[in-house]
Amino acid sequence: MGVLARPGAEIDVMAGRCLIAFGHPADAEPLLTRALASYDNSHIREVALYQTWLAEGYAKAGNLDAARTTLEQVRAAAAQADSVRLRRRIDAVTNLINRRTGKHRAR
Repeated sequence: MGVLARPGAEIDVMAGRCLIAFGHPADAEPLLTRALASYDNSHIREVALYQTWLAEGYAKAGNLDAARTTLEQVRAAAAQADSVRLRRRIDAVTNLINRRTGKHRAR
C-alpha cells in the first residue's frame, strides 16, 4: 500500500467539491490540484474520482479544454480502477462537457 495523502488533502477535496456545488468552480481548482498532488500512484481510484471533480470544475468555469484533458487522464486510470462509481462520474462529467459544447449525450 502506498503513502497516505498529506494531512488536509481530504478536506481540500471536500471544500473543492462544495465550491463547485455552490457555483464557485474556479476557486475549487487550487484546492483540488493541491490535494491531487499529495497522492501517490497507489491511490488510483481516489485520484481518478477527485480528478472528475477537477474536470467538472473546469467545465463549469468554462475551461472546456482543461476539462477534456483531465477527463482523458481519468479514463486512462479508470481501466485499472474497475469502479462503478468512477464510471458514473466519468459519464456525468462527459455529459456536462457535451451540454456545454452543444453535443448530445455521451455513451
